[in-house]
Amino acid sequence: MHRLLKRQLKKHLNNTDTPAEIKQLLEDINASYQNFDEDYKRLERILELSSQELFKTNNLLNNDKDKIKEELAESYKKLNEFDKAVDSSFSVSYTTTDGIITDVNSKFCQTSGYTKKELIGKPHSIISSNYHTETFWKNLWETLNKGEIWYGDIKNRTKKGEEYWEATNIIPFYNSQGKVYQYMAIKTDITQKKLAEAQIKKLDLIAEKTLNIVITTDAKGIATWANEGFERITGFTVKELIGKKPGELLQGKKTSKKTIKEMRLAIKNGEPFNGEIYNYSKSGRGYWLSINITPLKDDDGNLTGFIAIENDVTDKKEFEEELRISEERWKYALSGGHDGIWDWDIDKNELFVSETWQEMFGYTNPNRQPQFPGLWEFIHPEDRKRAKEIFDNYVKGKINNYQNEYRILCANGTYKHILDRGKIIESEEDNGTIKRRFIGTHTDVTPLKEAEAQAQMSEIIIENSPTLLI
Repeated sequence: MHRLLKRQLKKHLNNTDTPAEIKQLLEDINASYQNFDEDYKRLERILELSSQELFKTNNLLNNDKDKIKEELAESYKKLNEFDKAVDSSFSVSYTTTDGIITDVNSKFCQTSGYTKKELIGKPHSIISSNYHTETFWKNLWETLNKGEIWYGDIKNRTKKGEEYWEATNIIPFYNSQGKVYQYMAIKTDITQKKLAEAQIKKLDLIAEKTLNIVITTDAKGIATWANEGFERITGFTVKELIGKKPGELLQGKKTSKKTIKEMRLAIKNGEPFNGEIYNYSKSGRGYWLSINITPLKDDDGNLTGFIAIENDVTDKKEFEEELRISEERWKYALSGGHDGIWDWDIDKNELFVSETWQEMFGYTNPNRQPQFPGLWEFIHPEDRKRAKEIFDNYVKGKINNYQNEYRILCANGTYKHILDRGKIIESEEDNGTIKRRFIGTHTDVTPLKEAEAQAQMSEIIIENSPTLLI
């Protein structure tokens, strides 16, 4: 209660005549005022504190407002940059659920060749190339009708009639009732990629069906793929090759160690290699390959693997060998005049005789021509042992020159005296092994031997004649 009011009430009412009820009333009023004062002070304190908090909050809000403005400005900037990036890289279109175009971006117009005005309100099929099947479109719409995103590649056609491919994502948009009300298509031009894929498929088909062997490996030379030609020529399956180095299956005893070393060095250095190599099939058959190994690199120049194209040149190599042998025979024949030429392949134990030799002894039928080891049966029994001894001594290197004389059985059953001369020729194969051939000539010295015999007979007659006739 206010102090002045309290004093006045006490002055007038504080006597013995004042009823007790009035005194109690005054006490209650005083107590109420005291409670009110306390509540008021508490309220003032609360208001004071609230005012301070409000001031702080207001300051924070003002600060956050500036920060929010900055963040919003940055977000708008990024969103604008994103829109520009999308607009320059992707074709974007919006359609109704019936496929009617409602909006497109500039990239869509640039790619299709249509203006925005020409596209709005038109069905999206305006750019259809009619390439895809009904099943393709059915599956697309079934996915969209489920409210799901559709992914795939679509072949379209420009206003000028030029076809192009686009990787397409079609995204459904929902309204507040949860129903799809439009679609957004985001597309990327992949025409060059599709052309490259078609070219690769064509090359793959060529590589698969070519008669040559085609093998691809990783950077370490481990096989990753091979074509049908590999299986046809080598007899190994592609499955047996994958995960191995080709040489582990194909190289053998007669494979040139020098060639292997050169090829491994080229692969180690990531360099191309060209050469010829002697390999073996699964059955053990030897064959010659002309091999071309090319390193494969990525766009940054890093080695990713190798491709080897191998051509079977066995026939060519055999022809070259025959030609080389023929040339040696021809050169030797030049020094042998009209003599018969013989050529013994020591490694194969095969004997070749020239036409002149065949005519000399009458063995024009190949089935009757002498061959090792039965050759010695054609030599006169009286000459055979000595002739074979001289022959063997030269082959074994016991004598430096070979010259022999003996009689050979002719096809008509008669014998001819021959002078046999020859030489062992050694040649180094590509695999480093030494090949030996014994080439020689047979000179018919029968007339000379007959003349010598006649002269000897004449000498005997003269020596035994009792009368010397002059």
